[in-house]
Parts: sequence; structure tokens; C-alpha cells
Amino acid sequence: MVPLTAERRSLIALSILVALTRFLALSRTLWDWDEALFSLALHDYDVAAHHPHPPGFPLFVALARVIRVVVTSDFRALQIVTMLGALLAFPALWLLARTLKFPPVTAAVAATLFSFLPNVWYFGGTAFSDVPAAIAVVASAAFLLRAEDRRSYLLGCLLLGVSIAFRPQNVMLGAWPFLWGSWLRVRQRKSDLLLGGVIAATVVIAAYGGAALATGPQRYRDAVDAHRKYVLQIDSYHNPGRPPLGELARDFAIDPYRAGKISTILGVFAAIGLLRFRSGTRHALLTFGPFFLFAWLMLDVTSLSRLSIGYIPLLALLAAEGMRTLAELVRHARLAMLLQVVFLLGILARLVPWTASALREPRRNVSPTVAAPMWIREHLDPRAVTIYVHDSMSPFSEYLLKDYRQVHVGDDFRIDKIADAYNAWLLTVGTSGSADAINFVRKRGHLWNIDHHGYFEASVQPLADRAQFVDGWYGEESVEEHAWRWMSGRSLTKLPALRGNGQLALALYVPLDALPKPPTVTVTFNDAVIDTFVAAKSEMARSYSLVSRDGAPNELRIETDGVVNPARMGKGGDSRDLGLQLRGLTWKAQ
Repeated sequence: MVPLTAERRSLIALSILVALTRFLALSRTLWDWDEALFSLALHDYDVAAHHPHPPGFPLFVALARVIRVVVTSDFRALQIVTMLGALLAFPALWLLARTLKFPPVTAAVAATLFSFLPNVWYFGGTAFSDVPAAIAVVASAAFLLRAEDRRSYLLGCLLLGVSIAFRPQNVMLGAWPFLWGSWLRVRQRKSDLLLGGVIAATVVIAAYGGAALATGPQRYRDAVDAHRKYVLQIDSYHNPGRPPLGELARDFAIDPYRAGKISTILGVFAAIGLLRFRSGTRHALLTFGPFFLFAWLMLDVTSLSRLSIGYIPLLALLAAEGMRTLAELVRHARLAMLLQVVFLLGILARLVPWTASALREPRRNVSPTVAAPMWIREHLDPRAVTIYVHDSMSPFSEYLLKDYRQVHVGDDFRIDKIADAYNAWLLTVGTSGSADAINFVRKRGHLWNIDHHGYFEASVQPLADRAQFVDGWYGEESVEEHAWRWMSGRSLTKLPALRGNGQLALALYVPLDALPKPPTVTVTFNDAVIDTFVAAKSEMARSYSLVSRDGAPNELRIETDGVVNPARMGKGGDSRDLGLQLRGLTWKAQ
């Protein structure tokens, strides 16, 4: 048995220690759009239907399907594949750093730093393919760049094919290591170049050929082509609504997770690491630099934290090299090594608590995009209701509510277009100010910086109480979860038809402090006056039992003889005539 060197013992101990911290990032449930698509793909792999979206991530789905045989959850199967990659983050980057001729301590600093970068740590506990894909390409680079050894070269080619089978963008990340390794092998044994190419190509062709066959070759090509056009028009710099490249430079280069000052410090270390421009630094730049430029120019800025995982090893390597460069100024070998560790601990003292606080919420709590559909499952009978699903929640409803009658709607959705709102409910991303809405909200904190900002809120609400504000109303205003709407002196509101009697409840605010006397308010329902009262209090609540029209919208008219115009009164810049403020309206079957 070969005895372990001190370096290998340290590597094993650090690998285990870092691996244990990965479990702090395990999310309780799926959360993101792509996670729902991956879950759908485990049962119905169809790239044309975006199960998952093009080009299909075939190896990620295939591995999860194998694991799904022994676990009871689609999400857990996907998460296990991701977690396996996360567990190998430290040894993979350590191996690459040693291949790049980094000293052992500097390599350990780079690998530790990489493992605890907020996006690498967090996404290692989700159901995305980014982390295992990144680890595979890092490992392939480590073996390809040491291609003096034939076995290392062939293993590197195999891992390169595996990484591309996870994510096709890894072609750019593996290009330089493959070219350099092939050059080294050609000078020793030309046939290895052909063999290595065949190994990598076989894995890639089998993966994406399988994806095309499972989808249908023509449908697969059309889906990939449509996705390519979408990226060019929407995600890339061709989109005039995308922030200018100069404004995005810092976020893409050193702070994709918006950690602030600590990212600036890492950026300074990385800049110092470039100064001496050693051979290892050049190889790192040629490996990860092309994909960084591609991401900066072409990829979705709202998913930057996740998508940057492909090139973020470069930041860790350069920062570690910068720490080494500064430490070696003391010209004492042991003290220089100690200073590198001190620099690392200083970074981690800030970075680890900052990230750990963000990991707590997804680890402990169900995500809003899962909680909302599960509320529907627990409270609504699939045989009796129709779920109107906003496009923002489509994959979640498709996956979690497949036995419910669903109607998918966009931003132009209108309640008055529904023939029967009595048994209809709306499922959407975002919160609602409706009194009967059920809102599901995820705490933000630093998680808001690490993950993109799309799915922190979701809501379910009955459409039977949705009002259409027609005449005399101003737009909705809100602060956090509180919403209201002003009307002028007269307003018309259309309420959905119900079967039988309905219950109408109004919560009103009257600007008594700006009126000479309390106003008289008249409420009319379907051309019949149902209430007239003097609003003697600023906050008024009124409730009515009414007979609804059957098959046609009900008309609610409210009039007040007291109106305030702040601009004319010299009490502000609001030039609207403000009569009553509606703070709540509920209309539902009795």
C-alpha cells in the first residue's frame, strides 16, 4: 500500500470538510422555471416541448432518470446529480490548479475559494446542471493540460465529452485544453489524437443524438434553431433593452451574485494575479476567457449568477495567484504560505456567513412556486374548478397540477372574458392585493442577490371576486403587500356574474381631513340604489348581500359629493380629483 503524503492527506481532509458544507445548500423543493422543466423531462423527454428547453441537457436528465429508480422524488433525483458535482468542487479545482503549476497551498486556496463562492455553493444544492457541468469541464481541463501522460489525455477527452453532454457551451471551455493536450500528444503519439477525438465525439453524439431521437429529429432541429434565435434577439447584446456592456462588466467579471465589497476585494486580488502572467495564469485565461466573453455578450443577465458558474473558476484561480503574489513579497517561504491562508480566511470570514444566511431559506421552506400549486391541490377539487395559469407559472402547473383543468393566459388576461368565473382561480407569479388572494412569499435577504428575482412571490386567487374597474378609477397603487385604488367623484366597476346570491364587501378611505364636511356616498348595484350614507369616519367598511345577474357582469356604481384635488389646494403635486380610496373589495358567492 502506497503511503499518503502530507499533501494528499491535507487534500483528503479539506475535500471532506468542504464536502460536508455542501449539505447546507440542499434546497427543500424545486423553485425555478428550469427545475420544473427538468422534472417534467424525467417523465416526458421532449425538447420541442421544452422538457427541458433546448438543446436538452441529455446527460443530466439521463443520470437523474437512473437515480430516480431508487428515489421517490423527481426533484431529489436531479438534485443528487447536482450534489455529486458539488461534492467534487474542491478536488477538481485543486487538481486543475496543481496542473497549472500552482504550489500546494495556493492550489488549496483557489479550490476553497471556488467552493465557497456564493453561486457555486448555492446552486450546488439545487436541480440545475450548471455545477456538475462546470466540475466536469474543470476536471477535463486538469487532465488534458497534463497530456504528457497518455492516460491523462484520454481521460481528459472522456470528461470533455461528458461536460459537453451536460451543457454544449462547454465546447468553448474545453477548446484550449483539448488543443494544448492534443499538441503535446501529437509530438509523442499521433494516433492518440484520433483516439481522444473519437472518445469525446462518441459521448457527445450519443447524448445529443439520443435527445434528437427522443424528440424527433426535425422537431429537435426546429426547437434548437428557435432557441438560438431567441438567445440572439432577447438575451444577447442585440436586444436594445439589455443594459450596456460597460454597465455589465463588473457584474460579469467579479460580482455576478452582488456581494458588494467582498467581490471588489476578490477582484483586486485577481488583478494582482494577472501582473506576473505566469504560464498557469495564461492557460487559465485561455481556458475560461472565451466563455466569459461569450457570456458577457450573449447570455441572459437575469440569470447571471447561475450562468457565470462556467467561467467563475478563473476568478478563484486568479485571486489565489494574487494572494500568492502579495504573500511572496515577504521573501520568506513559510511566512508567505501563512499569509496566503490569512488572506483566504479573511475572505471566508465575510463570504461564508453572507452566503450561509441565504442558504437557510430554501433549505427550510417550500418555495412559492411549489406552495401555490400545492395549496390548490389541498383546497380545490380538480373536477370542479378551472385554473387560469399565467404564463409565468406554466411549467409549475404543468408538472404539479396536471390533473386539473387549466387555461393558460398572458399579461392581457381579462376577467370579463371568462364565461364562468364562479369556479375559476388564477395562479400567477407575484402577490395580489385582493382580499381573498392567498400569497406565498419567500424571504429575500442575500438570496435575492444570488438567485435572479423572478420567483420570490406567487399567488392564488378566486376569479369570482375579481372586479373590472371601468370608469372613474385611477390605477392601482401599492407599498409592499398593501394595495389601494383612488376614484374620482363617480366610478363604475363591473363584477363577474355569480350563480345565486353574492356577498359584496367594501373597505373605503375617506379624505375627511381635507374636506369641509363629511361627504354623502351613494352605492348603486345593477341600477338599484342599495346604500346612501354620510361618511363620518375616515375608514369605512360596508357589506351587502345581493342577487347577482346570471350570465352578464354586474354593475357597481359609487358616487361621492366630496372631492379633493391636492394640487389646487396647494397640498402637493397630485392634480387628480380624489373622492374615495378603495382599500379592499370582495365579491363572492354567498
